[in-house]
Amino acid sequence: MQAPLREVKSKFSHYGEFAHKGQRVTVTKHGKPWFDLVPNQTQERSVKPLRGVKPLISDEAATAPADAQDIEGWI
Repeated sequence: MQAPLREVKSKFSHYGEFAHKGQRVTVTKHGKPWFDLVPNQTQERSVKPLRGVKPLISDEAATAPADAQDIEGWI
């Protein structure tokens, strides 16, 4: 979907709903594409180990909460 900038400015919530529902809205300025309104895509963080790399510490140690001694000197 394309929409002129002037219209998008006056009806931003309307066009924002289109983008939120998954439709790309191309905003035009003087008839030429200027920018797109797109749905937010939260990507999952990959927790797979790197191929060919051996971990130096255990999973438990890597995900354990920090204690006061670990933080000392950082703050």
